[in-house]
Amino acid sequence: MQQGYLRVARHVRPFAAEGDFWNWLCCVVRCAAVDHGRNASRRLALLEKLAHWRAAQAPEDAQWPAAAQPASALVEEALGKLPGDEAALVRRKYCDGWSTQELAADLGITPKAIENRLARLRERLREIILHIQ
Repeated sequence: MQQGYLRVARHVRPFAAEGDFWNWLCCVVRCAAVDHGRNASRRLALLEKLAHWRAAQAPEDAQWPAAAQPASALVEEALGKLPGDEAALVRRKYCDGWSTQELAADLGITPKAIENRLARLRERLREIILHIQ
């Protein structure tokens, strides 16, 4: 409905007759509904492709054993293998709840640089945890 309202607000114009307005309005709403359905199906297809890609990327022997180590012990061990400043960054973000803006101000860099650094650190932590197991 919101998309329909937005389209009406953007494209409304004076009509000579009330019937013309209602015909136009029905067309706008019908097109918004079709577009919404199309976008939802595209989003679902993209999520399915992502799930298949992730499953293909994971090595067969890297499945998480149910009774291996508690998750917190694995994370602490993996964080111990990172350099101190990188481990501290991860702890401040995910354990202490610092925002990206707070971390950026503290380190004197941009929030986007923090996001990029955290993305690389998450990937390294994932690899370290897979090697630990």
